[in-house]
Parts: sequence; structure tokens; C-alpha cells
Amino acid sequence: MAHDPAFHLLTGPAGEYYYFKNEIVERIRRQPGLEYDFIYFLPVRRAVRYFKEQLIDLADRKALADPPVYTFYQFMVELYQQLPGARKVISNTMRLFLVEEALKKNAANLQFFSPASIRRRGLIHKVDELLEELREYGYDAAGLAGSLQEEDEDDRVRIQDFSLLISGFEEALGQRLIDEAGAIQAVIARLDEAFWRKRFPRVDTVYLSGYGLFSRPMLEFFRRIQNACSIKVKLDYLPENHEMFEHIDPAYEALKNLHPVEIQLGQPEAWERQLFRKSGAEFAQAEIKKGILIQPLNSRSEEVAFIANYIKRLHHHLKIPLHKIGITFPSLEQYAPLIHEIFPRYGLPDTGLPYNLSTGFQLSQSPLIRSFLLLLEVPLQNFEVKKLLQLLSSPFFNPSPAQRVEAGAVKLIARELRLGYFHAKWGEDLQKYRELLQRRLTESAEDDDFDRQRCEELIETFAAAAPKLQTLLEGLKALDRKQPAADFREQYLGLLEHYGFLNWYKNESEALTPQEREREYRAFNRFIKVLDQFSWIMTNLHGERKLALKELHQYLSLLVSQATYNLREWANYGLQIMPRLEILSTEPQALIFGGMVEGEFPRPYTHDVFFNDDKRKQMGLAATEDLLAQDRYLLYQLLSSGAERLVFTYPRFQKEAAKVPSNFLNVLADQVKVRWRKPTPSPRFLQNRQDLLEQAARRIPPGIQPADQRNFRRWILLHQREQPEKITLLPGWLQRLRSNAGKRRRDRFGEYEGMLGAYPETLRELRERIGEGPFSITRLETYAFCPIRFFFQYLLRLEEEPEIEAGLTPLERGQLVHQTLFRFYHALKERRQERRPWEEAALLREIAEEEFARLPFQGILFELEREKYFGSAQHPGVWAQFLKEEEEAITNLQFYPEYFEVAFGRAGRKSEQDPISVEEPLTLEREGKTVQITGKIDRVDLNEFGQALLLDYKTGAAVSHVREMLAGTALQLPLYAAALPKLLQRGQSEPAVEPVMLAIYQIRDEENCRRVAAAFDRTAGLNIKTGNNPAALPNKKIVDEEGQELTLRELIERSEAQVFAGVEKIRRGEFRHTAYPDAPACESYCEFRRMCRKDVGKLKGATHF
Repeated sequence: MAHDPAFHLLTGPAGEYYYFKNEIVERIRRQPGLEYDFIYFLPVRRAVRYFKEQLIDLADRKALADPPVYTFYQFMVELYQQLPGARKVISNTMRLFLVEEALKKNAANLQFFSPASIRRRGLIHKVDELLEELREYGYDAAGLAGSLQEEDEDDRVRIQDFSLLISGFEEALGQRLIDEAGAIQAVIARLDEAFWRKRFPRVDTVYLSGYGLFSRPMLEFFRRIQNACSIKVKLDYLPENHEMFEHIDPAYEALKNLHPVEIQLGQPEAWERQLFRKSGAEFAQAEIKKGILIQPLNSRSEEVAFIANYIKRLHHHLKIPLHKIGITFPSLEQYAPLIHEIFPRYGLPDTGLPYNLSTGFQLSQSPLIRSFLLLLEVPLQNFEVKKLLQLLSSPFFNPSPAQRVEAGAVKLIARELRLGYFHAKWGEDLQKYRELLQRRLTESAEDDDFDRQRCEELIETFAAAAPKLQTLLEGLKALDRKQPAADFREQYLGLLEHYGFLNWYKNESEALTPQEREREYRAFNRFIKVLDQFSWIMTNLHGERKLALKELHQYLSLLVSQATYNLREWANYGLQIMPRLEILSTEPQALIFGGMVEGEFPRPYTHDVFFNDDKRKQMGLAATEDLLAQDRYLLYQLLSSGAERLVFTYPRFQKEAAKVPSNFLNVLADQVKVRWRKPTPSPRFLQNRQDLLEQAARRIPPGIQPADQRNFRRWILLHQREQPEKITLLPGWLQRLRSNAGKRRRDRFGEYEGMLGAYPETLRELRERIGEGPFSITRLETYAFCPIRFFFQYLLRLEEEPEIEAGLTPLERGQLVHQTLFRFYHALKERRQERRPWEEAALLREIAEEEFARLPFQGILFELEREKYFGSAQHPGVWAQFLKEEEEAITNLQFYPEYFEVAFGRAGRKSEQDPISVEEPLTLEREGKTVQITGKIDRVDLNEFGQALLLDYKTGAAVSHVREMLAGTALQLPLYAAALPKLLQRGQSEPAVEPVMLAIYQIRDEENCRRVAAAFDRTAGLNIKTGNNPAALPNKKIVDEEGQELTLRELIERSEAQVFAGVEKIRRGEFRHTAYPDAPACESYCEFRRMCRKDVGKLKGATHF
């Protein structure tokens, strides 16, 4: 060493971030070899990386060895790893894992911590932080236990618990592992002048800058090497401003105790002397040599949009390169999703708005890693169908074609078998169901092809999918066994490879953009490292002990939940978006600090939850962090940085809650000359040019106003000048403009609201598809209630993905009731007993038992369903209640069951239709026009006078009312009544059949098993109370448009007219929204309600047109 070691402490105002850069660059230029004579400590790893890049760029030589630039802790860990017999240094994630293990193993002996509290993630993190601090300060279990001898009982309990935890943690580390704090203490214990000179014989000077806090190991490090080499420490510290530098005082005093040569660097500016000072004379606003803007916004979204547009202004007008613009927030994680969403839409014409976002992504949130873990969760959760479908639907699940089983086929199997889980006997159940389908197929061979195609499709799907599914489940089941961690790792990786997960990046996938592929690739690499760490640490903890899959998954999930990964950053390219402690390392020309609201910056005061400051002082620990003082210091560093422009933004609201701007902004405005804009930016400034026309179209009133025309011309000029090729989008933009203008008209429905008449080609295709019909009555009812639903459901053939029902579906329940009652009354007619069905309870039960036994289901839900119909000792059941209702109604009305499942057109199996059914649709005629309709009348009861009672079975909650028939939304019963006389070929001596009552037969449960008269003729002499019942026609409540009371016959004819009107509108391509936007069937139960984009106000006011 050329000169005696000297320790220089440089204090004063903040200077350049890399304070010793020039001196270090000169050293590199002077030395001829590849070895260095200095070491430089910087506060964050990003600063280390950036400064190394600068040194390489500034060096004269073409080749340069890796410069010795580190964070202090990075240096100490690397130095430890060079020691003989060094142990493996665990990561922070692994340390947290071991702390949790120590808590679990010592749970029975802990007094301060309860068994419930040690499972809380927040507490585990707090314990981890304190244990790390204690070990960093050199405490072991014995040392901590002996540190306080005369404490009160509460403190003694806490000390005892932490002594146990340190002991348990050290036991978990064993002889092969060590944490960072332990590694640093091991280095400190060996560090002296001889050790240093041996390890670093050429190092002349150790530099340090950028630190505001100094830990005990840092101070001890300087004390031990100060006689071996020179030390230069730059400390941003102004003793005349006590309020701002109060938290630096302990570090300053500790450094002075090492007897350095203190050098005062320059004089502070006026604003540095007065910022945050409360005592003394009033201060005038001080000048600061940079532009400072404070800008409020209404929301976080607006805040990010403003930042994006302001960046473009900095780049265009001030020519600041994007990589010289820094952005930070108090909580980067809170703003990262908004940045990802908004910045791409506000990009520059040529480059977009590229950015390096420095925030670690949670590994557990990666879709790829979620798929990896699903492979374990499926067998762990007993092959739950939802979990299995998630696995099969993953874009990363890519087995060979011979092994691939489609998620849709698996969902179909689960839905048909009513499986929530693929239990051990699912294969047997599937085989029974296949046999049932085959019987149905055989039966239908002599009948018709009503469900023949569906049976064939199901049989084919099951035959193809079942073997592959069985193989998959067996492969996953093999994971669910006890085995050592190392064996589990090998088996797990083998399955991941077998199912194509490990080769996902080799396959082109439309599901991922290039950016998403890079992100998942980074997550993939991080996961493999975490899996290796998991295997290593579990083997170290448990050796060859066999562990259950549940335990292995729990530990692996814990490690994954703590792990993060980062994306590649591009040097000198793109905006620099990073945490506030790192942003200054980029040396930005312009710096934007967003999210400046109270409670986030400055951060609220926190304290140690285990020991107060007095106890910490007795233990030799630092006082708990004063976050307010640290954030003041950070603001000072931002203001004193080399950035020429500073912009502070804050949102006024978070949803409905008002936000308070940071008090730091008030202090800044009081003491420094800044520009604080009180109004928010104009909407024009916040506009995204790419969406300009769309935004204009959304705001236009009826018609196209001059302002809209100006906005449109501006959009055209922008694209002609900057991106002329985008002028090809003009027709699309014009259509959007017309569409929005048309929708806003309140006097009619336009071509963009389901009225297809303006599109001849579409209309011609529609008419070709519809032809002359026939139309099912159910579909006509759908059109009557909501034309656009008819369009979605029957013309576009959109359908909601059916859920897996736990019990019978509404359709199956309806089929069960219809088939049972059809067979029952068909058998009664053969026996000539149909007039007294209540006397044949045994027959009904026998038939119902047979129908229920045909269902290929089992389990408690089906037993409960069966009990609902057949009853128990506590209640009679639906069938018993049905027969009771039959006895009462038939005895009272003297109408007797006559026809069952009367079909016209293709409507069900022939074997389940009444003999009077016809294959041809029913033709309605009116004013020279015809409409063909299809349907099936559930039941017709007749009396001796030829009067007919039509019954429609309903197994759900909804029933039809006469008002719905009047409106034309309940067409079934009126049209059945119109069809019945044409279906019955009665002799001339018999009176013509006359429908006199239309009723719903609700067969839902015991409490809801009853006949409900929807409409009946009050003049027909029926033994039924009329009173104010609106179903009794005619009456004053059910009238036509002229106010004339309607008879039942007129109501039936009105329904026929409504069918003709509806069919005519269908053929004209009129598919507007419903006239009943407030009805529950529209508001709550329609599967298309999220896509129909109805204007409720317009629909409510549409009665006049």
C-alpha cells in the first residue's frame, strides 16, 4: 500500500448519486492490469448494475474485468462463500420457510405465541424480520436468553420464546445451511487487518455512498478494516436542519466514534437548510434550480393517463430520451396493473411507450406455475371436476395426441353422471350410462330420430374419452403416495414432461403474446430453481423420510408464494419505472413521483410488535424505524438529484372515497417555489389519440354536431401526418360513429339495434334459413318477450356453457314427470280407469320407480330427490299429493283425463305421444297468410259436453298468467287451444270440442303441487269461483287496445294474430331489445344480459314508436 490508511467522512449536501464516480474512473484508467485497487459500496443492487455498466462505457480499455462494486450485504455474503468450509447461504424465501418450521416444531413450548397465531402469514413475517435482526446483531439462543435478567414477566416470556425460535431455526439450518445474517457474522468474526490484507492485498480504498442508515455489521466492518486500507464514506447530512436529518444522527455519531477525518463539503442552499424545519423564524419560499410541478387528477387511472401523455410532451418538446425519464410510486405494485393497461394505448407513433417496470411478479400468479401446481392439487382434492377441468383447459397442458383428453369431453362425462369428483367407481357409472344410452338408441330405431343423434354422439364421445381419462387419473393418482422429497421431485418433473408442461415454450400458442411468452419463460426458470431449493431443503430437514403429498405440496406452495421473478430490462431503452429507493440510481433527467397521498407517502409510523424502543435499546438493537424521517430524507434526495424536472401527482379519489394529498406537498409548496395546478387537466389532454374517435362517438348527442366533425377531422389529420396507413381504418370509424349516433336517437330503433332491414344480403340469408317454418311455440314465446334473445339463441346459436348440476337438472326433472304421467294415464286408459286415477296409487308408484331407476345416478342428492317424489314416514311425497289434487279437481269439475302428450310436428318420441298426434306441423291461416307451428299439449281433459280443459305440466317455479297471454309473451296454452279442435277428428253426432279452461299443473314439490287456472270462460258453467279473478274471462281487467273486454275465444284469436305479427317481424329482420327491461327474466335470469347492450331508458320510452 502506497500510503497509510486514512478514514475520511465526507458530510454535506447531497451531490451526484455516484459520488465517487470520477475518482474511481481515474483509478481504472491509471492501473494497467486487470486487478483493482478499490471496492465501492452502493445501497441497492440496481445501482451496482448501472454503475458497472457506466464504468465499462467510460473505460479506455477494450476489455475490463468485472468492477468490484457491491451492496454491502452482497459483498459480505460473497466473501463468506470464499471461506473454507462455507455453508450454503439460503435465500429469503427459504429462511421464511425455516422460520415457519421452527414455529411449528416449538408450538407446544411457546408461551407468548398461541397455536392459532403461529399460522398467520403476517405474524410469521414479523417473527422472521426480528429473528434476522437478532442474528445480524450477533445473538444466538444462549446470548439472547442471558441478555435481560431483571425484566418483567411479559418480557421474559417473549425473550424465552425467541430464544427457543433461534435455537429451532439454527437446528433447522443444521451443519450445511446458513442464513445471510449468520454468514455476515461469520465474516465479521474473522475480519481483522491480517485477514483483509491476505484477501485483498491490492485494495487501497473502500468507498461508500448513498446510505442513510448504517447497521451494526457495517460499523463493525469499518472498525475492523480501518487500519488495513483507506475508507471514504459520503454521508448526506446537514446538522443545521435537525428535522430532516434527525434519523441520520445515530449513524453520524457512530461513524465519528471511529475517529475519521471529517470533511465538510460545500454550503447547503437555502431550501436545504429550511425544508421541514418547524422552529425559528418564518422562511420565505426558496429558489430551487429545477422545475417542479404538482398535478392533481381525479383517479389513479387518470393519473397514469396523465403521466403517459406528459412523458410524450417531455420526449417531443424537450427532447428527453425515454430512458432518461424515471417514474416511481409509493406502492409500485398498486400502480403496475394500470401501467400495463394504459401505457400501451398511449404510445408514441413509432415506438409505442416502452418501459422497464421494476417490480417483482408473484410467482404464484403466473398462469404457467398455476398449471404446474394444479397437477398436484387435482389428486390432493380427490379429483374434483373443477380442478381437473382447469388443468385440462390450461394452454400449457400439451400431452401427445394419443394421450390428450379434451376438457369438453370430461365436462360432458361429469355433467351426465352428476359428478363433483371422479371417485373410484366413476368408470362403472359411465358404463351403466352407456348401456342406458344404447337401450335408448335401440328403442328409437323403430320410433324416430328425436334423440337418436344425441345418443350416438354421447356414446362416441364416451368411448373415445374414457380410456384416456382413466389413464390420466391413474397417472396423477401415482403422485398421491408417501415418498422422500428427492423422489417426489423426480416423479413430479417426469409428469410435467409427460404432459408437455416442460416443453411449452417450443409450441406456438395463440393464447400468449410475445410479451406474455417472455414473462412465462422467466416464471418457468424461476420455478425450476425454487423446486431445486425445495428438494434440497426438504432433504436437509427430513432426509429420506417419506412425506405425504399433502405435506410436500404445502411446503412447495409456501416457497412458491414467497418467490418473485423479474422481466428482462433493456439498458438505455424505455422509461425507467421502479421503487423509490432505486429510481435515483438511473440518474434521470426528468422524474415523476405518482401516488402522493397521505398514508402512502409519507408512510405511517410503525413499531416493533414484540419489544418497545426502551427494551430494544437495552438489547442493543436500533430503535424501530421512523418511516416519516426516512421519507423526508428520500424527498430531500429527490429534490437534490440531478433531475432537471420533477413532477408530483396524486389522485383526488379512490372510487368514491376522497384522498388527501400528501402533507409533503404542502411543505414543499410553502418552502420551495413550485407550480401547483389546482384544476385537473382538461379531458383533451388526457385523451388517447388511438381512441379519439371512439371517445367522440360515445359523447355525441342525436345527430352529428360540428364539434364531433372537428374531432373526426383532427383524427384524420393526425393519422395522415403520422401514420398514413391507418387511414384504412376510416370506414370502421365511420361505422362506429353512425352506430353510436343511431343508438342515441330516442324516436326509433335503428339498424345497429337489431333492425337488419338495411342489410339486404343478411336479410336474404335470414329468410333462406327460416323459410316457411315451422316455428316452435317456445321459440315464438322467446321472440315475443325479447327479439334479440331469439336472435342470439336460435339464429346465432349462442348458448351459455352448462354448469355441472349436483342433482337432477330442470330438464331431466321435467322429463321424469312427463314420462311418468304419460305412462300412468296411458295404462289407466287401457284399464278404463282414467276417471278415478287416485285409486291407482300403487300403479303410479310402480311406474315412477321404473322411471327413476332408469336414471344412471347415485348418491345422497338422488336419494333426497327420490324421497321428494315418493315420500317418507314424515311426509307423503309429490306423487301422493298429485293424486290428492287429482281427486279434488276431477270430482269438483267433472273433467276427465282423455289425451296425453298430443304432438303436432316433430315434438318428442312417438312412443311417448298420444295416438291423435300428427307428424305434420299445424298450419294457422289468417288473411291469406299461413304460419306453421309445432308443439305438444301435455294433457287434455274433457267433460260430457265436449268442453276441454288444457293442462300444461310445470316442474319449476314459473307459471303463466292471463296478463302474459294478453301481452303475447305466454303463447303456449292459447295456441294449444287453437290447435286442439283441428287435431280431434270427432264424429258428426258428437259435439265439437270447445276449450273452456287453460291451466298450469305445477308439480314442483308437495307444497307446490296444484292446478292454477291461467284463463277460463266464466260463461261455461264451470264449478269454479270467479270473483275478481282476472283469469275468468271476460272481465274489466283484460281488455284490448280499445278497452273492450276479451272473451277466452277472443284471447285465443289474439294470440294467433300475435304469432303472425311476430313471424312477419322475424322475416323482416327485426330483432330489437325486449319491451320488458325491468322484468326479472331480463334483469336477472337472461344468460345474454351482459352482451345485449340494451338502453333501458330508451326501451321504457319506446311505447310511442
